[in-house]
Amino acid sequence: MWQSTCIIIEFSLVNTRPWNPAGQPGLAQWWGFCSAEPAVKFTLVHYALARGGGMERYLTDLLRGFAEASVGTRVVAGRADGRMSDELGTEVVLFPAAFKPRLAAKLVFYLRVRRWLRQHAGEPTLGIARVPGVQVMVCGGNHAGYLRARGRRGGFADRLELHMERRAYAEARLIVAHSEMMRRELHELYGIPDEKLVRLYPPVDTQCFRRFSGDERAALRRRFGFDGSRARLLFPSGSHRRKGLDLLVEAVGLLPKDRCEIIVAGSRAPSGPAGLVRHVGRIEAMEELYAACDATVLPSRYEPFGLVYVESALCGTPVVMPGTAGAAEILAGPGMIVLPSLQPEAIAAGIREALQAGPAPATTVVADHGLSVAAHVRNLLALFPGEDVANR
Repeated sequence: MWQSTCIIIEFSLVNTRPWNPAGQPGLAQWWGFCSAEPAVKFTLVHYALARGGGMERYLTDLLRGFAEASVGTRVVAGRADGRMSDELGTEVVLFPAAFKPRLAAKLVFYLRVRRWLRQHAGEPTLGIARVPGVQVMVCGGNHAGYLRARGRRGGFADRLELHMERRAYAEARLIVAHSEMMRRELHELYGIPDEKLVRLYPPVDTQCFRRFSGDERAALRRRFGFDGSRARLLFPSGSHRRKGLDLLVEAVGLLPKDRCEIIVAGSRAPSGPAGLVRHVGRIEAMEELYAACDATVLPSRYEPFGLVYVESALCGTPVVMPGTAGAAEILAGPGMIVLPSLQPEAIAAGIREALQAGPAPATTVVADHGLSVAAHVRNLLALFPGEDVANR
């Protein structure tokens, strides 16, 4: 397996020959000159190789899983953390697109990567970003479903986004849907035939997210400054409106005064009543925050899967989730509260039930549904029959 890490930066929309950034300020430390031509690699396409949640974390988990399976990887991205590429041992091909608005940057990335993929036709490619030309595309969400859930018809930017999605879906050989809900939406809203759709639930890092003892949970509460006077409701979010923070604030207002405090984890500072909503910022060790809180409550308006629910369950912290979330398809049992609606009264009742339940018992959801990173990677590799992607 080729070991050195290489970041190649592409700039021109029409010329996809790599530009050597050696000697350029801030980039020389990212560039590794290769002593030998690497073997053909398994290519993953996403907008960013960066630390974060959602699909960024999904990409990171996949890269670690491929490395453990001795599969060489290459990431095609719009931006990348050079330290992460070294840490994960992956080659990176960059197509910088620092444009405003965000959709313009996405369109430039879309066009550049599509051309690059055509020049590498026949190589095993997995799209996490929805870009035409990949063999297999992973779908953790879609714009048409989002618009429908929000009751929006959409404007020009939405139509352009939908056009790019449809082109990408049409050119992919297979599409991986991260839940049964997502599979249905792709079939109903985009007309994708069932035989082109594969449902694979996203993986979770079982070494990171684990059960904590009572003593460990008490120590973590002290570390985060949580006293015993109120229950802490964890709200992990990068999109507070879509995730339902306003609904949660209204629901907590129906509970006895000073009964609960909402703990918002994420880079975006929320707005909310002082003394009721506390922002703790972006937390690297999320498993510790799950264990320190009394329940994870995320009444999302649109949640194609919702890995935070599974992570919370693995840490033994009760979950309150909408019945429309993809994770509700597989999470059940004590401490797993599924809301019948997003009405504040229903959310408040779900919170009461979660707090009465206490720490959730051990769950077998990972084994039951193949949610380990290793199992997910094996299932992805099985979608490339005849491709010699191992041991590269």
